[in-house]
Amino acid sequence: MKSRLSSVLPVLLLCLYACACENENERNKGELTIIAGGICGWCAGIDSVVITKDLTSFEFANCDSKISKSEATKESDWNELKNSLDLGEFREINLNTCYVCADGCDIWIEIRSASFSHRIRYGYNDSIAVSEIEPFLEKVHSIRRRYLEERASDHQGNN
Repeated sequence: MKSRLSSVLPVLLLCLYACACENENERNKGELTIIAGGICGWCAGIDSVVITKDLTSFEFANCDSKISKSEATKESDWNELKNSLDLGEFREINLNTCYVCADGCDIWIEIRSASFSHRIRYGYNDSIAVSEIEPFLEKVHSIRRRYLEERASDHQGNN
């Protein structure tokens, strides 16, 4: 009996550990704040979007203007973000570039929850380093682009 228990115990502990990790991952996803943005030099501007389950806020500023907008987060956007995010993969990426320091552009993504916070900052040259989270990045940047395109069309309409 003792040898049988000792052979089953490691498998049982592994299963419990896997379940605990998955529950923590899901619990963290329920309380998420996603912050993303970009910055380029020479008055090209800086933008940021803050996304929670309930609210999405966007800000843009350059040498000529500053725009802020907030609205309820679309449920479909939130679900796509959560479903495409792998917190474990995101946590493994450690990038903090400064392409803007040499007249380039930087993009950042930060994810926060009650028990987790991690930020990466990267440029377009870092596509291989962020490839593991590409579906998540695509969704975040599609939301950013939507606001940036609105800003551009509003700006053209005012001229």
